[in-house]
Amino acid sequence: MPAHQRNIGMVFQDYALFPDKSVFDNVAYGLRARKLAREEVHARAQQALEQVGLQSLGARLPAQLSGGQRSAWRWRGHWSSSLACC
Repeated sequence: MPAHQRNIGMVFQDYALFPDKSVFDNVAYGLRARKLAREEVHARAQQALEQVGLQSLGARLPAQLSGGQRSAWRWRGHWSSSLACC
């Protein structure tokens, strides 16, 4: 099976965050890459942010978060994109 078809996610030791994208858009990135429906992307990204208490920070950019918030957020991004689709 080609690597791009495997149902896996990866978290880099460096935060590997898109500095020009909001918290929400960084979390949703992997879901959008999988071409999920817009409603599904929104629901799963929002759920992931709620899991770590970052739902109120969805519009912020990476530079506006503390180190702990960035760490929690990067794990949520991995978690949301690695959830089974169905």
